[in-house]
Amino acid sequence: MNLEDYLKGIRKIPDDELLAEFGIEDNISILINVDFDYVVGFLNENPQYREVGPSELEGKRVMRYTHETDQGVATKVMDYLTDFCLTGFGFGKGRKDEEYRRQKRDYRITVQFHPGSGDKSMGDQSRRIANAMVPIIQFILENNIPACITYFGHKYLEPFDFDRIVYHEPK
Repeated sequence: MNLEDYLKGIRKIPDDELLAEFGIEDNISILINVDFDYVVGFLNENPQYREVGPSELEGKRVMRYTHETDQGVATKVMDYLTDFCLTGFGFGKGRKDEEYRRQKRDYRITVQFHPGSGDKSMGDQSRRIANAMVPIIQFILENNIPACITYFGHKYLEPFDFDRIVYHEPK
């Protein structure tokens, strides 16, 4: 799936279908091939995000934000890839392994989203996360940044539909 179609889809689909159709849930991540500081600079200047502060994990930089307009969706920018967010992590066979190796090779940072407090339903949680993703997706599209979203709708997991992996590969 391409990123433009993904963005259109998450904007128009009913809240209670975001998980099944697009996999929007806790820990959903966008893999990006751009400098960590470039993404941090964008978020620092975007009024929808409030900086919570920097941290480190095993010597690698992490910057934390809260998406202000959607009940505090936590947004983390990590100067590394988190393996469990890559397609095929833990599977290691065939096409899943190929996608895992491709993502590991082609992307440098992870932007990850976590729901805020006060969730009433999975649909509410997914909508708030989707709303927090939109400005970052727009930033990626406007700046022609290579990106990948490996989570996709739960109804496409069996059989595993590789066409649902979102790739943005500008020329």
